This record gives sequence, structure tokens and C-alpha cells, in this order.
Amino acid sequence: RLLRPRMIVAIPHEASDMERRAIRDSCESAGAREVHLVPKPLAAGHGAGLSTGSHAGHLVVDLGAGSTALSLVAMGRVVASRVLEEGGRFIDASITRWMQREHALLIGRSTAESVKHTVGSQFARRTPSHRSSRAMPSHRGSSCGHGHP
Repeated sequence: RLLRPRMIVAIPHEASDMERRAIRDSCESAGAREVHLVPKPLAAGHGAGLSTGSHAGHLVVDLGAGSTALSLVAMGRVVASRVLEEGGRFIDASITRWMQREHALLIGRSTAESVKHTVGSQFARRTPSHRSSRAMPSHRGSSCGHGHP
């Protein structure tokens, strides 16, 4: 005999009541005995170790390929939210242009994405005592002047 699980489902913050009902019904049809719907920004904040129930506000940024969702989380709820049309692809292209302009270095999309992940992870892991560190990652590309790596 299989147990009927309890489910916690992360849903878009702006989901309508109809969408929430559809998700809940789908989970119950799949055999869930309890279904808890949690807005994605709260789930992301909790997963990142933020105390989402405190009075202090936390900005949760969900950087997708084509858009970026910004959500202010405090007191166990999403206080404010906004979606920007620029996403990860826009940042990759910006990194590529910056490397070409500032360093005369041509890099591809995958290298730009690697830079974004490396730098983003580096800043996310810093403790307050390490915030002054300016060590940047090393990446390779082709010189704009003569085409050599």
C-alpha cells in the first residue's frame, strides 16, 4: 500500500485563484492527501536560507533566460513584486560587449554565461569580512586585434 504524500508546490506569485485551484486539483488527483501552495519567491528565499518570516525585507531575484523577477519578501509573504524583460541572455550579451570594449577580447555565449555564473556565485558566497575582495575569475577568448587566444 502506498502512502498518500503531503505536497508543497512552488507556484508563481501572481497565480490566479483558478490556476491555484487547478494546481491543487492536479496534486490531489495524483494522490496527495495535503497540498500546500507556496509562492516561488518565498520558496526561493527559504531555500537560500533567508528568514522570510522576519520583519526585515529580503530582495529575492529570479534570473531567468528571458526575464528577471524581483520580489520583496517580509513577514512571511511577498510584499512587492516586479518582472523585468531583461534576463540571463541580456546579461550574457552585455558581458560579451564589455569584454570586447574593455579588454579587446572576443568571447562566445557559453564563456559569457560561465563568467556570469562564476561572478554571481562568488558574490553570493562572500561573507561580510570577504566583501572587499576583488579577485575576479580568469576566462579565455580571442584577441580582437590579431584573433589569437
